[in-house]
Parts: sequence; structure tokens; C-alpha cells
Amino acid sequence: MRGNRSITRELPFNYPYAVKVYYVKRFTAMWNEPAEELFREMESHFQRDLSSLVRKHFGAYAHGGLEGKIKYDEPR
Repeated sequence: MRGNRSITRELPFNYPYAVKVYYVKRFTAMWNEPAEELFREMESHFQRDLSSLVRKHFGAYAHGGLEGKIKYDEPR
């Protein structure tokens, strides 16, 4: 292990900054795909819940187009 060769003498188990940076970069390099997958999954849950709330609160106004306006208008 790279860290075992670089351990400092000041404090027990205190590794030099360069070793810490190396391991943080190595570890976080693997985050992109799981983070994207989690985002897509949470977005679908959010969209489902938001649609349910819009339908619940504005469904009575669907005939006048208010529910559709709230659901499908893009923010400016």
C-alpha cells in the first residue's frame, strides 16, 4: 500500500497531504456513474410526486387549462 511507505512520524497514522490527495482523487473518480444513476432515479420519484401534488391541488381546474399550464410550462 502506498500510504504505508509514506507515513509521517509526527502523529500516528497521519499521512502526507499528497498521499491523501491521491486517495481522494482515486476514490472520487468512481463516483460519476453511480451519482448519475441516483440522480435519474430521484428525478423520476420527484416528477411522480410533483405530478401527484399538481393533480391533487389543481386537478379541479383542468377544464380551464390551469393544471396543464402548471405541469408543462417551462420556467423562464
